[in-house]
Amino acid sequence: LVCGFERVGKTTLVHRALKDTAKHPDASAIDATWHTGSVRTAGFDVVKMHIAGAGDEAWTVVDFAGHMEYYVTHEMLLQTGNAVFIIMCNATDEWETQIEHVMFWLQFIATKHIMRVTAGSATVKHVLPAIIIVGSHKDQCGAYQQEEFKKWNSHVLDLQKRFSNKLDIDSTVFFVDCHVDNVSLGRHLGRKRKKQNAQHAVKWPRLVFEVDKALADARTRAELGRIAPLEMLVHYVRKNYVSKCSKEKVVMVLESLAYIGSILYFSDVDGLQNIVVLDPQWFGLNVIGRVLAPHKDDLRDHEPVLLDAMTASVSKHTFCTVLTTKYANSRYECVPVAHVEHVVDILRHLLVCYEIEGEHLLPGKKRMHLVFPSTLPATEASAVIKELWTPLQAGHQLLLLGRRLQCDDDCYLIPSGFFPKLQVQIRRQHKDKRQELNLSQLRIWYHGLYVKTHNGVEALVQHSYESIYSRQYVDIVVWDNVDTHGHLAACKALLDQLIRL
Repeated sequence: LVCGFERVGKTTLVHRALKDTAKHPDASAIDATWHTGSVRTAGFDVVKMHIAGAGDEAWTVVDFAGHMEYYVTHEMLLQTGNAVFIIMCNATDEWETQIEHVMFWLQFIATKHIMRVTAGSATVKHVLPAIIIVGSHKDQCGAYQQEEFKKWNSHVLDLQKRFSNKLDIDSTVFFVDCHVDNVSLGRHLGRKRKKQNAQHAVKWPRLVFEVDKALADARTRAELGRIAPLEMLVHYVRKNYVSKCSKEKVVMVLESLAYIGSILYFSDVDGLQNIVVLDPQWFGLNVIGRVLAPHKDDLRDHEPVLLDAMTASVSKHTFCTVLTTKYANSRYECVPVAHVEHVVDILRHLLVCYEIEGEHLLPGKKRMHLVFPSTLPATEASAVIKELWTPLQAGHQLLLLGRRLQCDDDCYLIPSGFFPKLQVQIRRQHKDKRQELNLSQLRIWYHGLYVKTHNGVEALVQHSYESIYSRQYVDIVVWDNVDTHGHLAACKALLDQLIRL
């Protein structure tokens, strides 16, 4: 899994590795179709490939988009159990910036891992995520920058101590030119994979490999859709490939494929009962990529802008129309009509979006809308306060309560995807009048939200940070303009409810 901020060379590194092991005609085709340079990764790319020096077995390589908008969906594939993570930084950046960028991803992965361990079964063996740090743009570094990069040799030891019992950080830090072959990195990956495979022993590895290959062949021949019910998939596999295997065994094989990231499997989710996404690459590009692509970006070529820039919303009808339409010269495939409802359910399950009646966003428009909080504008909290603030009346006083929440261990962080998901949960509370959070008004933006209850108590929740790459705090402020002390209980109640959420 290749992680890092935008324009550090992730896609270029994967592209070069793909070409190194391809036959000559295939390499030319890769140059023609693989997006590099000015065209950015949309969502995530998943490609099966061999890596020079890393053994004879194929790898599933995931290239994550560097844009913040996409981090909310990264956990779909960050949960794969036997992954090796490559964290990339740009060696032409200042030394402090390199540390800051790498630290973000170490904390991001450590946070997702501990969440997975906490939520998982006690019988599952959880092995620490394997990390390799790679510095890119070696070809653009002068003598001073090359000397600065050598600091990583000692600093990685400090990181190993800091993340002890949380991450398995490799002692070797690689300094590469992404445009040339990097066989030494490939060999190192091969050794890492042997260690990971020994710790993550998958049952029936040959059978898992055969079923994985069979599903890939079926996709190529269009015998299966991109999204399929588990029962249909099990029937297809048993009928065409492994007729002697029991249904239960085939299900366990498919669970293993989900574990290693070859498929996405939703086993027990409302609206997604036993639904399988057979092609994560297709889903990453044609759903996640096109929906969350930043506005006025090269990812928007030849297609209408899907989301309203201010409200991050789109009518469900328009959403379905755009996804199922093939536009000339667009990089995106159209989504089959039969898959659209499953796509919406998956996005809702991942808390990427929520549904709302259109009139709450745009007066007079009552169509159902989908809202994607991670694409909201980064409004300053002070601007919202200035707009909504009610001046104190004579004889009134301001009742003000607050709380700052932060991780109890600085190896973890509140990742970018957390706050949009919090907004989705609060929106659900707002929509469901049976919930205790009885709201009359709700405003959301990229890193914050404002709420007002029916009894007049107001609150501001803001994602605060010392650095853009180190989001560690959630600040909650609750207030009321009152003429008596009677509203103190209401303020405390709202504060407690927001803390619990």
